[in-house]
Amino acid sequence: MSIDPEVRRLALACTLLGYVGPAPPPWLLSAFESGLGGVVLFGSNLGDGTDVVDLTDRLRAAAGREIVIAVDEEGGEVTRLDAVRGSSSPGAAALAQLGDIGATEELHVSDALEMTALAATLGMVEGFVQALIAGIDAMQTGAEDYRYLVEAIPLAVQDALRSGRLAEARLVEAAERTARLAVAADPNSPVDRAVLDGLASRCLELLGSLPVLHRPLVIECRTRPGIASGELPWCLIDELTRLVDGVDGLVVDGPVDGIELQRRAEGRSLVVLVRDPDRETWQHQLIDLAAQHPDAVLVDAGWPAPITPGMPVLRTRGIAPGLLRAAAAILARQSAPLRREVDPV
Repeated sequence: MSIDPEVRRLALACTLLGYVGPAPPPWLLSAFESGLGGVVLFGSNLGDGTDVVDLTDRLRAAAGREIVIAVDEEGGEVTRLDAVRGSSSPGAAALAQLGDIGATEELHVSDALEMTALAATLGMVEGFVQALIAGIDAMQTGAEDYRYLVEAIPLAVQDALRSGRLAEARLVEAAERTARLAVAADPNSPVDRAVLDGLASRCLELLGSLPVLHRPLVIECRTRPGIASGELPWCLIDELTRLVDGVDGLVVDGPVDGIELQRRAEGRSLVVLVRDPDRETWQHQLIDLAAQHPDAVLVDAGWPAPITPGMPVLRTRGIAPGLLRAAAAILARQSAPLRREVDPV
């Protein structure tokens, strides 16, 4: 089937493709000639990070214009630029607590088209078209080679235009919005320190009133890492030890001896860190233990779990180093979180 060159250009202008390995493949470089909007870089592309500038220069040279060069750097636990420690910035779930922290032009970007919820139902190509119709401006793929999309997506977009499912104005709007994202930023632009200072602390949420910690027993629940993040070193125990005297730490990854923990927690404060207890339910035993303790705090470091009545809860929504450092400072009463809600009931 023949393709209108302008439709092909506009459709590809809304497309950000990933690829495998440190060198961009020839099919990707040639797609820039047809209008490909840009790329998304992942771990296999970045290596140890020393050749990133050379890589981006090569991509721009192949395109002969400014293109969108995105990186799978979500912040928090999902990082590609500092894979050893995780990102120093909070993740999206934590940042959402701040609302709008800066005025930016709105651009709607999809998650990877091969996500199972989409790819296993609509398929990646039809998913692209429906996302475009729904108002998404830039559609991206993940860390695999999807060479066939360079031809399949423009053809599907052309069919949608001819059938009336997709308005030409919507396609043009999406392509223009994505192209504006490719404009290089001024490296000399001033940084708004008011936005960045204390960012991690302002992402945290406190429910209830914190006790003054006395020789706290700190129990960390270690759960399975996500596919995107992989294993990352993190430790609230270490952060709190720097600020509070008499910390005793315990890391657990499954059911524990509740009677023994009750004995260890007698006469001291108790801090229990959990992550997604509704997904890994063995943690509920420790939540119950904390609820029965007269001087306990629950640190919820995953997706927010249901509130336990009568117990203060500090929500971090992640284990990024900055979030745990900020959590330790709040527990040690050296700083305050963004908001304090009413006591859990």
